Amino acid sequence: MNKKISERFEKLMDEVNSIETSKIKVSGDFGDGWRIDHDALLSWRVKAKNIIIQVCGETSQHFIEFTNSEKLNGLGDGYYNVLKRTRAVLGAAKDDFEGGYLTSIKALVQAEVFDNELEQAKELLMSGYHVAAAVIAGVVLETGLRELCDRSAIEHGKLDKMNADLAKAGIYNKL
Repeated sequence: MNKKISERFEKLMDEVNSIETSKIKVSGDFGDGWRIDHDALLSWRVKAKNIIIQVCGETSQHFIEFTNSEKLNGLGDGYYNVLKRTRAVLGAAKDDFEGGYLTSIKALVQAEVFDNELEQAKELLMSGYHVAAAVIAGVVLETGLRELCDRSAIEHGKLDKMNADLAKAGIYNKL
């Protein structure tokens, strides 16, 4: 999944760079400037916002700053400046994602707890307590699936249903 997201970030950066390279120098009554393809920029902005929401969330600093960067700031500001500002924000989100800086503290603590519980299950299994080991491993699995469902706004249910719903939503593949 991380590879797919990284590829999406890279494709969006390539796309915005392509929009910039197609800019045209214009002169007018209010000075010189650059004209870019507004439709291409709009399409790119929608896709960029979508990946930022998916990776960072709507309440993240990345999303807030991207939304603020889209706004024209009076005379002299134009869509070329919007392109530069929003590209910078998407680049920051990409760097933070690829650097692993978008993991929440809750997720880190939960991963540590799961690791400890799975270690206990391994010890129980090696000591011949197969049922107890299976119960602990099952709790870790179910808790992890429920957390993924919460993050993806998917209803809780039986394990196989949550697994299928998460796969259908593209969180991971069914295998």
